[in-house]
This record gives sequence, structure tokens and C-alpha cells, in this order.
Amino acid sequence: TAAVQPLPSLGAPHFDRCVWGYFRAMRFAGDFADYGEEIQISDFAKGSGSWHVSNQSRFMAEVDFDASFDVEAMRPLLTRSSA
Repeated sequence: TAAVQPLPSLGAPHFDRCVWGYFRAMRFAGDFADYGEEIQISDFAKGSGSWHVSNQSRFMAEVDFDASFDVEAMRPLLTRSSA
């Protein structure tokens, strides 16, 4: 899955790396379940303190993108309480 990250040629980054698969999974979950506040691009702003920056690494290590996406099965990877 694609990662969106700052171009070094543009100077100091204003955002942390964002993995598109994680971002879309969180948005999808927000459409079909109430797992708290909906993810925003601003969650990846440098210094935001958002749990999404670290949670996406855990998500990417454990998710199987070849399997159908099941919001309930993925709950532990999509909720803050397990981050």
C-alpha cells in the first residue's frame, strides 16, 4: 500500500508519513462503526501528538490486505484502547 510522505526537496516536513491503506481503513471504519473521532490528515501534522502516527505501524504489521476487510474483526487495530 502507498505511503504519502514529504519530499526532502521541499525542506523540513510539516507532516509525518501517512500510509494510505491505514488512512482509508480508518475512514471506512468510521463510515460503518463508531470508533471515536474520525481520522483526519491533520492527525499526521508534526507535533500533533495523534495516536494514529504510531498505530499505523502496528496496523500495517498485522493487517492482511489480501483478505476481505471486516470492521469488527479489525476492531483491535482500529481503536485507541488497544494502541
